[in-house]
Amino acid sequence: EQLQSQEFTAVVLDQALVDRSAGSMDMMWKRAGGAIVVTVSFGISGADRVVREVQAALRRREKERASARTAAVAGLRSELTGAVTGILLSSELALAQPELPAVVVSKLRSVHELAMQMKEQLGPAA
Repeated sequence: EQLQSQEFTAVVLDQALVDRSAGSMDMMWKRAGGAIVVTVSFGISGADRVVREVQAALRRREKERASARTAAVAGLRSELTGAVTGILLSSELALAQPELPAVVVSKLRSVHELAMQMKEQLGPAA
């Protein structure tokens, strides 16, 4: 209950406890929420080692989050780049059509200019 009512960064468990009660540990893993679960053998690990294990786990999590963030940004940039390229191509093809009313040409130019601005904001990958 305590794990569900509060937010923790890490939960440290004794490896012997994990080994003895694997079934109840599943519930513990679920209740830990977003906390990192670190298992150590308290019988052979001193406080310094436990601290190092938790710090290492936190660094790994931060690296994983940074990698996930980078991948998400790259994916979004790629999707937006494709959409902007499509808008640019479509607006250029439409502007090449003869005898368009002036109001349509004006609107198409606005769309094209906005798409060009988006392309510049997306950067070199765009």
